[in-house]
Amino acid sequence: HGHFPNAVEVLSRMRARGLEANAITYNSLIDAAARTGEAAAAWEFYQEMVKQGFPGDKYTCSILTKTLSPNPTCDRIRMCLDLVHEIAAACDVKLRTRLYHSTIEAALQLGDSTVLIRSFSQARQHRVRPTAAACRQLKELATSARDPVAGHWKPQ
Repeated sequence: HGHFPNAVEVLSRMRARGLEANAITYNSLIDAAARTGEAAAAWEFYQEMVKQGFPGDKYTCSILTKTLSPNPTCDRIRMCLDLVHEIAAACDVKLRTRLYHSTIEAALQLGDSTVLIRSFSQARQHRVRPTAAACRQLKELATSARDPVAGHWKPQ
């Protein structure tokens, strides 16, 4: 767990010396935060990265999808889906599949119908087949009662 505070300290020292962070710096910070369970910090660094003019890449996306579990949020899943869509052409089939499977699993875990449908739809658009387990889970959710007010699937 010591890597994340060290990474933040390095960034502080860089800035104190007038050095600018680049995409590699931000990916390193995002990774350090993700590895220590600091998902919120990872996402803050990602937002700062984008604000500084560095679009996320396949490395950024791979790191961020790992932060979706165990506590996914709609916003984070949507941001991952946006990023996966943007970088899909730069990914090989195996990586693209892993990224979409991660977003689908997070959406299933969250149970939000909107991000779930978007995850499946976007994966299909990029020719990624969901796992058999994800399809079974989606089928179970589709046959259960739905809460039209909250837009979430009701647990049985």
